[in-house]
Amino acid sequence: MDFPCLACGLCCEKARYVKELRPFFDEKGQCSFYDRKSRKCRIYDCRPAICHTKVMYEKRFRAFMTEKDYILANLSVCLALNRAAGNRDNEERIRNIMEEIEERAD
Repeated sequence: MDFPCLACGLCCEKARYVKELRPFFDEKGQCSFYDRKSRKCRIYDCRPAICHTKVMYEKRFRAFMTEKDYILANLSVCLALNRAAGNRDNEERIRNIMEEIEERAD
């Protein structure tokens, strides 16, 4: 299952809140590889494992949670970031995506 990223960039803008991302953030606490103007990662194709949901699931989470639960957990972080940023449209989209995923059989 692929992670349903909205490409809002908030995870990159708020990198300072994730200790594993500390080596990558700039003086503003954003990922130094994030291009705020385009809202894209400048090294997307070779980004760190922590930024790649599929890789992180396989490396660290597969042994103790389903991929569905892992994606829902990540989406709950996206939801919180968008709520804090006041992105109501994204909040609603994320809630809808989460509901769709929750309804799927494992």
